[in-house]
Amino acid sequence: MTWLKRLVMLIGVLGLLGYVGLQVSFRSWRGAETNRILSSGKLIALDQGTVEYSDRGEGPVVLGFHGAFGGHDQTLELEGFRVITPSRPGYLRTPLSVGETLEDAATAYAALLDSLGVDRVAVIGVSAGGPTTLQFAAQYPERVWAMVMVSAISKERVRPLPDRGSFARVTDVLFGEGFIDWMWVKLLTRFPDMLLQDPESEIFSSEDQDMLRADKEKLGQVIDVLTKLAPLSKQRLPGYVNDRIQYGRMGEVDPLPIRAPTLVIHGTADPDVEFEHAESTARRTDGAILVPLEGAGHLAFVTHRELMFAEILSFLRAEWESSR
Repeated sequence: MTWLKRLVMLIGVLGLLGYVGLQVSFRSWRGAETNRILSSGKLIALDQGTVEYSDRGEGPVVLGFHGAFGGHDQTLELEGFRVITPSRPGYLRTPLSVGETLEDAATAYAALLDSLGVDRVAVIGVSAGGPTTLQFAAQYPERVWAMVMVSAISKERVRPLPDRGSFARVTDVLFGEGFIDWMWVKLLTRFPDMLLQDPESEIFSSEDQDMLRADKEKLGQVIDVLTKLAPLSKQRLPGYVNDRIQYGRMGEVDPLPIRAPTLVIHGTADPDVEFEHAESTARRTDGAILVPLEGAGHLAFVTHRELMFAEILSFLRAEWESSR
């Protein structure tokens, strides 16, 4: 056997060992993350179909609507409140057929509350959960005692429909579904500063990036939030695509048919959902309180967590007391 054949064989063996090692590590991660996400959710059969949801905490009930590429696992923790977070249609184990339109989705959420024996709720919408929040509050005004919009879409927003891309499809075949998500998580965890290299970031303002460079603990919190969006991304894609279709049809109804006391909180430098969405909600909702977070970007609920949650909790506690 010539040295060249030996070299080829060695490269082949090393390549095979590397492939096996990647597979073991990836599949271990995928199994653990799938178990974490699915075990934390509950399933309920409604006339509209199966709805997946999380139900955490105790106190007055808050119905939370997650953002893009979310699910029941992207719930908010609100001290002193019971937070119910459904996986919106097309996300994780809630099929798109449960509510492809905003109106049908709101009907399903009302049925979910009925099944859980919940009469009235506060509603909170984060980012792409904003249109659903507005729809539910308008469609069921008697059931909503307060509304909060967090960095939320509130009017027509036209964006191209997403595509997983050929690279993701190839890696799905070679390694298994979700491999590219695992690689992204590994890169982000190993090189967190890569998030801060883009001067035209779609989620961070320039002030956010400066703050995160100086505060590694806060950067770690951001990484934790972003990496939890990656697992089961294919199971979140139908909802993400439908979101873009639905908020592309919204228009800008003025005034909004919403009676609930409303808090709108939004970063003034949000590069993803522009601050004008917050201004639009506040202008069109009678008596709405607008809290601008100066210089904050789209992930203000992480980068400005203390200030944002203090505002939200203060508002909800006051409105709950006044609504009783």
